Amino acid sequence: LTPGRKAPFNLLQAFRSKQAQLIRPKNDVGTRLILKFGDAFEMIIYFIPLLVILRALPQNDDTRTSSTHSQSLTNESEFCTGVVNGSLPTWIPSQNGLDTHKEISVLGMKGSHSTVGRIVAEKLQHSSSLATRVLRQCFADMTYKAYS
Repeated sequence: LTPGRKAPFNLLQAFRSKQAQLIRPKNDVGTRLILKFGDAFEMIIYFIPLLVILRALPQNDDTRTSSTHSQSLTNESEFCTGVVNGSLPTWIPSQNGLDTHKEISVLGMKGSHSTVGRIVAEKLQHSSSLATRVLRQCFADMTYKAYS
């Protein structure tokens, strides 16, 4: 992920299979990695602060908006995004993308967005928190080993 540095082959293969995108703004603030899991979910890994977010992708291709363009999701101007927000991506709700799904299935239940959408959003939020905790623990362990 660092320019000029070779990544392990198995890591590159995994990134290719997940249609990974590395988003590096001009000032490196808000650098993030986006991984897509089929047509259902995406995982966004922010490097500063170290944070993982899982979101549902919209079902219809015509309404699909990628999280790489948080500016278009919030209708902010380039000035607002660059100066006011410091080029940091804006928060995207857990329910973003779920409302385009006609039927949602979770925990053996099937229903519309209005009936089970909130459960899915809560599960995505919980999974995001767990993934963030695991990633931070991995970085903490590697830092501890490097300095001891």
